[in-house]
Amino acid sequence: MDEDHAPRLAALGRADLADAIRRMRDRFMTWDEWRAQAVAEVTAVVPAESGVQVVDLGQFDLADALGDRPVVHHWSAPAGADEPAEAFRLAVEREKIGGADRIAVFSSAFWWYDAFPWFGPLLDDLGSTRADTERVRVVELR
Repeated sequence: MDEDHAPRLAALGRADLADAIRRMRDRFMTWDEWRAQAVAEVTAVVPAESGVQVVDLGQFDLADALGDRPVVHHWSAPAGADEPAEAFRLAVEREKIGGADRIAVFSSAFWWYDAFPWFGPLLDDLGSTRADTERVRVVELR
């Protein structure tokens, strides 16, 4: 929806309709628009030159997309559902020592939260959420 329609709908007492249309438009973004929005959400909360650990299915070309924010480690899937949370924690902390003090979990990997019950609580324990959208969750490690 063109943003010019929002004031007109609001004037008609239909600001709710403008919001609904805006949300629907966001759901039907092209891949390039979706990727650009996800990258913008990451770069808004990750300082330039800070290392990032990326969790996705490998479909992004993030080395270029994140600019001055080097992708220090790329997680595409844990070894298996039986991979102990502690092994993942140690690997994440090792990468933090190497300069990656943020983890960006893109929506293509949100299934990890269901498949690996330890994943969400572990991220909560490791740091503070800096962005949490339908496209990406960024955690700053402690």
